[in-house]
Amino acid sequence: SNPQNFLPVANKEAEAEEAPVQQKKKVYPINSWLPHELSIFMLSFNGGFFDSVSYVKFNRVFTASITGNLVGVVSFFYLSDGVLLRFLVSTFFVLGALLATIINVKLKLVDEWKPRSIYIFLFTLEAAFIIVLVIVGGIYNDIPDDDPYNRYVIILTSLMSTAMGIQNALSKEYIPNCPSTTVMTMTLITTGVQMAYVALYSLADASLIKLYPASRTDLEAYKADMTEKAKKARDQFATTTKPLAVFLIGSAVGTALVTTISMYSMLLPLVLTIIPIVDMFVARNQEISNEAKNNVAPQSGDIVVVDKTTAF
Repeated sequence: SNPQNFLPVANKEAEAEEAPVQQKKKVYPINSWLPHELSIFMLSFNGGFFDSVSYVKFNRVFTASITGNLVGVVSFFYLSDGVLLRFLVSTFFVLGALLATIINVKLKLVDEWKPRSIYIFLFTLEAAFIIVLVIVGGIYNDIPDDDPYNRYVIILTSLMSTAMGIQNALSKEYIPNCPSTTVMTMTLITTGVQMAYVALYSLADASLIKLYPASRTDLEAYKADMTEKAKKARDQFATTTKPLAVFLIGSAVGTALVTTISMYSMLLPLVLTIIPIVDMFVARNQEISNEAKNNVAPQSGDIVVVDKTTAF
C-alpha cells in the first residue's frame, strides 16, 4: 500500500497547500475586431448567395444546399436531365469538406500549426476557389447556360460546391457552436422546434397555460422555472434563426445580382471571405506586438486556443 495513505490529515492538507497550482492558459480570440456572430452571418450570407446564383444560372442546381441535388440524382429514373451535374456538384461539396478536414488534421497534428494559422489558411483556400470562379465565370459570362453538360457549367458549379464544402468544414471546426452556414434543412427543423418551446414557455410564464401536474404545490418555484425556460428558449430561437434569415437575405441579393451582372456577382462573396482573413492577420500582428512589448518571445505569432467554447 502507498505510505502516503497513512499520513495524518493535517499533513495531507499542508502538502496540498504547498503544491504548485497549475494555472490555465489564457484564451485569446482568433479574430481581432470581428465578432464571431458576425463571422457566422457572413458565412451564412455566402451560403445563400452561392445557392441562388447556381440555382438561377445553372439549371436549378444547388451548390450549398446539397439535399436538393441528392433528390435529383436518385430521381433519374423519371427525370434524367441534369443528373450528372447534380451528382458532380454533390461529390465536389463532399470533396471540399474532405480536403479541408485533411488539411486541418495535418497542419494541427503533424506540422503543429496553431488554430489561427490553420483558420487563415483554410479561409484563403476558399477565397482562392472563389477567385478562380470569378475568372472562369467572367470568361463564361456570354456563353449560353441552358445546357447542364456544358463544360463551363460543370467547372463553375464544381468550383462553387467545393468552396462551400470547405466553408462548411472550417466553420464547424473553428467557430464554437456554429450552426450550418450552407445546408439549412436541419436549421429550419430546429427553428420549428424552438418556436414551439418559445410559445409554450412564454404562455406558461404569462400564466395563460399550465405546464405542471395538479399535484404540484410549489407554484412560485414553477413560475421562476417557466420564466427562466422562456428566456432560454427565446435566446436559442434567436441564435438559430439569425443565420437562417441572413442565408435568405444572401439568396435574395444573389438572385438580384446574378440576373443583373451575371457571374461578376461572385465578387461580393469573395470580399466577405477576405474580410475575416484580413481581420485574423491584424489579430496575429497585434499579438506579436504585445508579446514583444512584454519581452516574451513569440513562438509563431499565434494564439493557443484551450477552450473552443470561449475562444471567440
